Amino acid sequence: MTRERVLAAFVVVAPAIALITATALWANGIGPSRTDLIVLAVGTLATMAGVELGYHRYFAHRAFTAAPVLVWLLGGLGSSAFLGPVMWWATTHRRHHSVTDREGDPHSPHWPHGGTRGFVHAHAGWLFHSEYTGMTVTAGEVKDLWQNSRTITLHRTYLVWGALGLAIPTLIGFAAGGARGALTGFLWGGMVRLFLVSHLVWAVNSFGHLLGGPARLAHSGQARNSVWLALPAFGGGNHANHHDAPRVYTTRVRWWQIDIGGMLLRGLSMLGLVSDLKRPVSKVSSD
Repeated sequence: MTRERVLAAFVVVAPAIALITATALWANGIGPSRTDLIVLAVGTLATMAGVELGYHRYFAHRAFTAAPVLVWLLGGLGSSAFLGPVMWWATTHRRHHSVTDREGDPHSPHWPHGGTRGFVHAHAGWLFHSEYTGMTVTAGEVKDLWQNSRTITLHRTYLVWGALGLAIPTLIGFAAGGARGALTGFLWGGMVRLFLVSHLVWAVNSFGHLLGGPARLAHSGQARNSVWLALPAFGGGNHANHHDAPRVYTTRVRWWQIDIGGMLLRGLSMLGLVSDLKRPVSKVSSD
């Protein structure tokens, strides 16, 4: 089994097994403590911010400029999701945008398969096939990222950040409840967090190209806006809006559309940590 398949198996299978184990333990009297639930909630939100604001909007799309400390923070948090090294993720995502739902798209529910098989492929199945994961990070898609030493370091220390994402809740649990606390901290703050974040991100790839409002925007392809996915995915559920204008810092077009990621970026800009927010040239006519 290749290294890529080992990592794919870990991020797909291990969190699911951990969730089942944690639930079984809870049913037998070894449930999460208040500390575990707080760490789970805070960790999930922080990791989701790292993926959506860092991996997605900053590294993949350059939708804003960030202060060095924020680059490290978002890059580290995004890496802790175990979704792949930053430049590999950005390469894959940029290629997805260049040929959305057409031949060459790494994770489309419409190509190379349709129906249920296409959904499974888009959600996580593509991770086990080298023809879709074998994206060289020296390709032209990420030439700009290779020019930044911070991004290179984040990419090369990917597994370190991932390990920290598991070690920190384990240590917090140990400090709060000894060996039992370490176990529940690892399961809930570490592995269940991975399960929630990874499936939210993958849902944007699968559900975000299948379910939701009609794909009627000029450049959105088969991408859909999903109201139910917008809130937990930090605005990523406004997927048709995003595909229509991928370099814009916000996915909100209509006043009622939720984009927590865009709100956070505006707040960070007030603090001087973010600048050069890429704004839409004009509002699209339909959502």
